[in-house]
Amino acid sequence: MLIVDTPDRLEYQFFPVNNFAYTFKIKASNDAHLALTAQPGVSFPMYEVFIGGWRNTKSVIRQNCKKPDVVEVLTPGILNGNEYRGFWIQWCNNTISVGREGEAAAFMIFHDAHMFPIQYVGICTGWGASGSWKFEGEHINQLMKKHGVSKMMLYQAHGSNPAAMALANPATTHNTFPSDTSSKILVPGSSGTVIINHVTIQNNCNLS
Repeated sequence: MLIVDTPDRLEYQFFPVNNFAYTFKIKASNDAHLALTAQPGVSFPMYEVFIGGWRNTKSVIRQNCKKPDVVEVLTPGILNGNEYRGFWIQWCNNTISVGREGEAAAFMIFHDAHMFPIQYVGICTGWGASGSWKFEGEHINQLMKKHGVSKMMLYQAHGSNPAAMALANPATTHNTFPSDTSSKILVPGSSGTVIINHVTIQNNCNLS
């Protein structure tokens, strides 16, 4: 599991995605924002997913930074600044779906006959809220690349640390290691500190 902190600043941090689904947990009092793009930056076409906006009262899907929003639903209290809440986003068959962890039914759905290939996801928080994001599976490697940390750097720095060994050795990517003090790695990043508590590499595409 990897944790990335985002400040109270509406500036997306982008990294690539290689499938049609994205899972994460977020701890924030309001305004968890995600951007879905074809380029590693704010560019058009683009979809934005705002969870817990407007003082944590509603969530929306926005297209190309334009209003009105293409989807808007009331979601009072959907985020919490003191605990992580899990969500998933899926894009396939010209449809973007957004749902809560543990729920198969989406609470936001947008159909677009001209959907573009989504290659990058950006994350940020703002409007008075900072955030802490948890990622699992392939997001570990993608976010390590984003913060300029190599597998070998982790292995050399932490030796027999099981988390570092898993990241350095692809043969162990189906193993789960305990989350304890010995498997905690702190990696200083350009936008905050990345914390790898333990490693669970798995396929996040199956949301059923």
